[in-house]
Amino acid sequence: MVLIINLNTTVDKTHIVNNYQIEKVFRPSATLKVGGGKGINVARVLNKLKIPYVVLGFVGGVNKDFILKNFKKEKINFVGVSINGNSRDITIVVDPIRRTETVINEKGPVISLKERKKFLRKFSHLVKNVKYLAICGSMPLGMPDKFYGELIAIAKNYKVFTLLDTSGKPLIQGIKYQPDLIKLNKDEFKMISDKKFVSIKKEFVDLYNKGIKNIILTLGKKGCIGFNGEKYIKIKPPKIDKISTVGSGDAFTAGLIYSFIKNKNFTESLVFATACAAANALKIGAGVLDVRDIYRLKRKIKH
Repeated sequence: MVLIINLNTTVDKTHIVNNYQIEKVFRPSATLKVGGGKGINVARVLNKLKIPYVVLGFVGGVNKDFILKNFKKEKINFVGVSINGNSRDITIVVDPIRRTETVINEKGPVISLKERKKFLRKFSHLVKNVKYLAICGSMPLGMPDKFYGELIAIAKNYKVFTLLDTSGKPLIQGIKYQPDLIKLNKDEFKMISDKKFVSIKKEFVDLYNKGIKNIILTLGKKGCIGFNGEKYIKIKPPKIDKISTVGSGDAFTAGLIYSFIKNKNFTESLVFATACAAANALKIGAGVLDVRDIYRLKRKIKH
């Protein structure tokens, strides 16, 4: 069983607009509206891969009913912690002609101390019964920067494998608690790297020596680089005719979780995760990939 942390549940509204440009007026050819969040995108892919999980997150305000109804409709196993604030809206504009996507994240709710304590009680109950913890996405306002680190510390008491996929100060603080795996993009990697940068490999070794046993740097269309103390691996993704990369990073995370559960080695895990990310980019909508695409693309990946 996997416990996914998705503190910022959202309403994701995706507009399909051909030849989108700034300072113009458009009528979308279609609009998709779903409950969302990085951890929710991970859950959608795990549903496709038939991996059991539960998502824990905050939900509230005028968006609460829509989000919960949508999760029920999609059979997303979600445990919500009710809050007074409103779960935020996300607006996404996908241009299938230009192959671009524009994302606008609205400011989310402020979480009270009482709401945070309620979350911790539910977390402490759930984490006892899982083997994997995936912490995904940003934190709402009002949360201490070390909150993810505190979740990692609790999980470690139960020997739970911990994966951290976040950014900013929560990433910096979370690293101090030695998660088993961190997934970084280029900006996040640059933020935590030593000012006297020498090489990616040296930075990976430094992180490994700080207690993080699996480090992965995702590079978009250039693939990814991984290090686990024994292997330093570069993965080259397949060439695809991408539609939208929204959610591809989350599909990558789901692929990693699946691979670790299935006891795949480190190289196989990175290959499978890369195939999941590529498959996601062939569809409009985060986590709505076709599993057949994963296995088809997997055969085209080089390392």
